[in-house]
Amino acid sequence: MNGIHIRVTHNPWFRAALLVPPLALAALLLWWRGPDWGLVYHAFDFVAWRWIAAAFALNLWSVLFRAIAWRATINQAIDEPHPRFNNVLTAFGIGLFANAVLPGRIGELARVAVLRRHLPHGRGTSATLVGTVVAHRLFDVVPVLLLIAYVLSTAKIPHWAVTSIVIAATVGVTLFAFALASARRHHRPVLDEMGTVRRLAAMARRGLSVMKEPLAAAAAISAWPFRRSAM
Repeated sequence: MNGIHIRVTHNPWFRAALLVPPLALAALLLWWRGPDWGLVYHAFDFVAWRWIAAAFALNLWSVLFRAIAWRATINQAIDEPHPRFNNVLTAFGIGLFANAVLPGRIGELARVAVLRRHLPHGRGTSATLVGTVVAHRLFDVVPVLLLIAYVLSTAKIPHWAVTSIVIAATVGVTLFAFALASARRHHRPVLDEMGTVRRLAAMARRGLSVMKEPLAAAAAISAWPFRRSAM
């Protein structure tokens, strides 16, 4: 009986069926308490669908390149076998969805949890993947600094806004430098001699390994033109 129960609960069709009742309830509530759907329908009368299609394609292109950048970060942090790209892309997409519907950037942990299931490595892999997420997010500092420089050189910014921008840029650079220093320190510690907390911290630092590899870091950062606010 336990074997049958395990097979049923791990069946993807069974898990998908569990989502049907809450989704049906949400659709019913949206139809019952939602807006005037006639007005919503006619709101699209003047929509230029070619631009909608272009925006959709660019968004998919953005997700693809950002998943490539994350995979490059992961490959520097963990030993072979490395995760397949389709698993990385799936985990990244689930993370984006979780960030869109849940508070607190839960999606960053959700993509770690999803990808962890496809990795055969032992203890500490989750902490390492968290480190790769941190490194992947820190690469945003590069395009942000470029955008800040462009805005400051081309637009008239109030004095108070300039101060706020400089403070934000300083914090970003400081975090980037801290991550770089952490990645270059104790890259392969003797984990068995450490306590639990120190072991997790060491594995998280291992996730920042891409920060010490110029070519790999450049490959990951090269996806910055495709980074969007949806991150």
